[in-house]
Amino acid sequence: MAPPREHDGTPLSFVTADGLRLSGVRRGGGAPQTIFSPGNGFPVECYLSALEGLEAHSEIHALNPRGLGGSEVPREFDSWDAPLADLAAYIRRSMRPPVVVAGHSFGAMLSLWLAAEAPELVRGVLLLDPLVPVPRAVPEPDGGARHARELIERTRTRRADWPNRESAARSLADKGGYAGWREAPFQAFLRCGLLDKEGGGVRLACPPWLETRIYETRPAGKVWEWAGAVQAPVGILRGSESNVADPEALEELAGMLPVAAVLEVKGGHTFAQQHPGDAARALAFAWRLIMRTVPGEETAL
Repeated sequence: MAPPREHDGTPLSFVTADGLRLSGVRRGGGAPQTIFSPGNGFPVECYLSALEGLEAHSEIHALNPRGLGGSEVPREFDSWDAPLADLAAYIRRSMRPPVVVAGHSFGAMLSLWLAAEAPELVRGVLLLDPLVPVPRAVPEPDGGARHARELIERTRTRRADWPNRESAARSLADKGGYAGWREAPFQAFLRCGLLDKEGGGVRLACPPWLETRIYETRPAGKVWEWAGAVQAPVGILRGSESNVADPEALEELAGMLPVAAVLEVKGGHTFAQQHPGDAARALAFAWRLIMRTVPGEETAL
């Protein structure tokens, strides 16, 4: 991975229980600290513009899960158990819990799960467009709803390498998951979401097989079980044009949590890259809301 630029913050690294080295960036200052987990396939550096909204409030540890960004790729990926364990281990060894757990998409789901599994580690939760595509009463087969299955098939066959970053930029710019991205997040992806290949060229840091497996092994429907165990206050941000986070489902999820607020932000599923300024302001607002509450108490925001 290319080293972070000076204004990106301080590089961080962490070795998992099974020996994989994870990478990330530390920025900001204040307490409680915040740990941020990105969406599937996106390095944390793509979110730094949006995370500026929290820097005045909290020291942010943006950690790339195994196989994303500059973090080492596992030989196999059977479930979300390992990245969840990595997240908990990092907080225990490298932070001062309880902390705020935050994340986008895949990272949002890991954050909510951790809040349910290890409430002693969590002071608050910030979820950016979590993978909640249907209300609780709507059956959802393992592996996801129809649009998720289509995404799995597209991911399985996506292009993984290019002659150089310039050709990758021409291939990816304003298409698919990168549609509408501002220049800074897109350049961050080109810098950190692509790795140099031996002998020349660049490749996706997160290989398509791993990105596919993350989608395939999503614990569909478990979000409702997690909600019942969460004790910390939760702020949920949804892209107004998202095709992933259903507004009715998120309101239902919020109703199952002890303290929660749902905020809508301009943009789609990747609103943090499409409208980082709006996302930064929304994150700062959500932070202030959850900090007004006491974990375990049912207080209306």
